[in-house]
Amino acid sequence: MVLVVVGSWVVTGRAEGPVAGMGTTRLMVEATLAAVKRLLPSGHDLILEGISRTPLGASEAMNIVLASGSPMPEEHLIGSAIFTADPHEAAVKATMKAINHMLANALAVPA
Repeated sequence: MVLVVVGSWVVTGRAEGPVAGMGTTRLMVEATLAAVKRLLPSGHDLILEGISRTPLGASEAMNIVLASGSPMPEEHLIGSAIFTADPHEAAVKATMKAINHMLANALAVPA
């Protein structure tokens, strides 16, 4: 389960599935997306496109690629975070970095 706090909103998300290879990382990303989707206006969607890791000298970056969908044109959203001793934390941070701009636009109140 993942807990996401955006302003005064607190939402949780869960994901289930087999754990193999990067399975636990994928489950953390899917749980984060499930929580965030609760905040999005009806019809908005986010789909996980890919997870990768990039060497950065003595450390690594975790990269998350998402696709957003209707009612907006499809857009690819990319977020990265330093891969620490806790890969789940890196997965959630990279996921939130990928969607922060889209989330801010989706939740913006018209003036």
